[in-house]
Amino acid sequence: MAEFNPWHFIDKYPGQCAAEVSRKGNSEPCDEAAYAVAMDDEGFWPVCIKHARGQGLVPLSEVLEHRAG
Repeated sequence: MAEFNPWHFIDKYPGQCAAEVSRKGNSEPCDEAAYAVAMDDEGFWPVCIKHARGQGLVPLSEVLEHRAG
């Protein structure tokens, strides 16, 4: 698994879900508010509640607390 670096996705995707959705056949950003951070073997990214299911997660509040502390 990649090294855990919460600052990377907080800075890259401030408060937004990093998943993509298909709208009328076009791939577009989700644009929903981030709820948690999804994790897999390829990395970490913020996700909304809809895209959080089935993922290994760290609550976004925990990441922000760690950043503040």
